[in-house]
This record gives sequence, C-alpha cells and structure tokens, in this order.
Amino acid sequence: MLKIVATIFILFFGISSQAQCPYISGALMDAADVGLPAGEGKNEFIAFTTGSSSLAVNTFSVGYGTTTAANDMTIDGSTITWQTLAVSPAITNSAGTITNITSDSIPANTPVVILNSNNTISYDLATFGPNVYVLVYSSAGAGVSGYFASGRFANKSAPSGLRYFRVTAGACNNVVSYDKNAAGYSSIDGAGAKWNSSGSITYINTGSSGIVLPVNLISAKAYKEQEKTILEWKTSGNSSAVYFEIEKSKDGGWYRNLGIVNANPEHTIAEKAYSFIDQEESQGINLYRIHLIDFDGSQSYSPVLQLRERSQDGRTKIYPNPVLNELNIQNTNGELVSFCIYDLMGRLALHQNLTSGENVIDVAALASGTYMLKLNGNAKPESFKIIIH
Repeated sequence: MLKIVATIFILFFGISSQAQCPYISGALMDAADVGLPAGEGKNEFIAFTTGSSSLAVNTFSVGYGTTTAANDMTIDGSTITWQTLAVSPAITNSAGTITNITSDSIPANTPVVILNSNNTISYDLATFGPNVYVLVYSSAGAGVSGYFASGRFANKSAPSGLRYFRVTAGACNNVVSYDKNAAGYSSIDGAGAKWNSSGSITYINTGSSGIVLPVNLISAKAYKEQEKTILEWKTSGNSSAVYFEIEKSKDGGWYRNLGIVNANPEHTIAEKAYSFIDQEESQGINLYRIHLIDFDGSQSYSPVLQLRERSQDGRTKIYPNPVLNELNIQNTNGELVSFCIYDLMGRLALHQNLTSGENVIDVAALASGTYMLKLNGNAKPESFKIIIH
C-alpha cells in the first residue's frame, strides 16, 4: 500500500500562547476512500492544540455534531481506552517526533491529532510541527459514540449545512464550525479546514490530492513550452507504482484521462523521472493531476497543478466543451456584448451580458444536451455548438 502524506494543514500550532484553553485547530472532514479495508470515515481525523497548560488524556473530550453541543459523535477521554499506534500503515513525522500516548499528559501548546484505530492511510504529520502527539481511539465502544465508518464528519445527513467541532476540558469548552454550503467549502474528497485560536476558519481543498500526496512522489510540476504543456514528476527509487494516468480538468470537479505513462520498475535507481506532453490548445485555467496506481491496486494523486493559458490572437475562445457546470468565454478584444444559449428547438435557455476578458458562465441549471451558443457584439456574430453534461 502506498504511503501518503497529509499536506493540506499548516495549522499554526505554535501561536496559541494567548489561548488558555485547548482549541480545535483542524480537521479532515471528507477523506478519499483509500486502502483496505476501505472506508473514508476511518481516514478522517480531528486536531486540537492543548493551550497554555498541559492536558491529561483523561480530562477532555472532543465531539462533532450539527449543534453547538457537538455530541453526534463524541470521543471521551475519561472513559475511552486509548490505543497504541498500531494503525496500519504507520504514522510518521519527518519533521521531528511523534509521541503516541495512551495515558499521562500532553505538554502545553502542543498539537494533538486524533486518529481512528482502523485508519487505512499512512500520514506524515510533518506539517503539524516537530513535536506532535497522537491519540488513537477504537472505532466503537466505551468512550466513543456515533462512529460512522462511511464518513462521519462532512457526510452526515442533516437539513443544515452547518457543522460543529468541540473540545471540552474542565471549564474550557471550545466550539468551532464550518458550513458545507459556504463558498470556500468543496465536497470533493479532501475537504478540510483549519481554525486559529480565535476560531477563524480557512477552508482547504484541492481534491484528494490536496490531502494525500504519495511519499514516493518527490515532485511534480507543469509548465508551457511553445504551444505544449509539459508535465514532469519524480518518484523515489523504491516507488512501487505500476503506471500513471494523466488527468485534466477545467473546474476541478470532473477530470478526464489524457493518457498513461508506465512506471519504471527498476528499484536500484535513486530517483525516477517521468514526463507527459499535452498537445491540446486549451485556453484559460487548466488543472492537471497525476493519478498513481500501485502494484497492489491502491491509488493516490499528486497535488493539483494549475496553468492559465491566454489567447494570443484575439479570437474568442470558449471552453470547456463539453461543459459540466461552468462555461468560460474569453472576450479578449472586448468587442462582445452578450451571449444567448438556445436549445435545439430554438428556445432561449440563457442570456447574459459579457465583460471584457474572461467570463465564467454558470450552466449547471441547464439540462444535459446539445445547445447553440450565439455571441453578440460589435464584430460579426459568432455561433458555437456546445454540449452540456
């Protein structure tokens, strides 16, 4: 199984000297369904900081819920039997040390990551700091209520999009929230958030790749060379990848496969270099990711690589086509005034004015099918056939 790194959180764990109480500092709410036995809920985690005083492991509880009580799921340190760090694969910290604790206390101003004993992902907790404490709880039993293996945090069904995390220790009760309907929140695997000691939130998600970066993927980049987009990446010599799928997206939600690159099976090479050329002319923002398939069937992704390409000839560009949710119209010369979208019966489906530059048009409300896009302006009108998924 691939070893993958939790890279999305830089949780500012060292800045809480003014916080007297423990506070929730981060969470992975919607993990990729990786590993065997599968179950993304097993891979989600909660992180908090102990505050300005040390904290005994039997004097606090953390919870998640749809109310400020955050008791839909509760992990109670006073009654739970904490597990040793026997999760498989192992948890590491390349930036320093990990202390796996089942009793006693955790020092002040120290990051604590709470994991499920059935976790199927190996996390490198380097971004949490040089000294991280890990607590491991059983998936069900004394001290744990409401565990949901399919993805408890972000996936819980409820009328409201608002969710809460809580950490309670003695007279301290810190509650933070996130909103599934907020503009910054993404329902793509990898949804995460971080909070500072004041409870201010930052949403983080670049897809699954925003959370799970293979340890044996050393680097990945994308750049333009003439009219081509070149992707390059490196893996360590002990990489067990079989092949890589190169994927491309316009909206970050739907990726299509551009091609496959077979992995070098040689294990004596210190680093293995790979590349792929995208010959397509595709204006605007282009997102790429490298889908790594391991010999045992496990999968992971590179970070999302972003390139913005602009029209060089002043012509109108529309993309992507087919389109899923958002259509981009590049009005580089500023001559376009408006557009109309008609169905094949000639009925007007959408009309909107255009601005100079790039316009992002929401077409998510239109039914799937083929449409005609007519661009109106000072120059000669232009028409395009577009397909909406």
